Amino acid sequence: SPSDFVSRVLGNAPPPQTWNATLLSSANFPALNTMGLSFGRADLGVGAVIPLHYHPRASELSFIMEGVVELGFVDSSNVLFAQTLQQGDVMIVPKGMLHYLYNPGTSRATVLASFGSQSPGIFPAGLGVFGSGIRDEVIAASLGGLDHATVEALKAKFKPRS
Repeated sequence: SPSDFVSRVLGNAPPPQTWNATLLSSANFPALNTMGLSFGRADLGVGAVIPLHYHPRASELSFIMEGVVELGFVDSSNVLFAQTLQQGDVMIVPKGMLHYLYNPGTSRATVLASFGSQSPGIFPAGLGVFGSGIRDEVIAASLGGLDHATVEALKAKFKPRS
């Protein structure tokens, strides 16, 4: 029926305390199955940061619908590409690149994002490193020889996976 091709998920986004992101994908909108795309909405309060993360299966095309957003990604040569974007601006984040969004403005910001996959996936960097159960020794060595106490303090900030 025609209603199978309509979703109201993104229109029901709550106002953010800090930030809120809602993804419309084949998981919650079956009409996207086999279409090769998904869509998202992020709302950021003043000073809010959507933490470092990447999408392993999709590039992200972000459109600033309202407010001011700094969007930055780090490429495979460890070069930061960051821009402060205004309402109406668009920026692409290539597939698999670590990126973040930050609202440096004085009012709420809203970002609409299109992904080149029906299931883009999301890998949050902090949770992936500190909340996954990786041995302290491995984390310490991977992050420049951090001491055990620092690794434990960082791990305490992330909920471990069971």
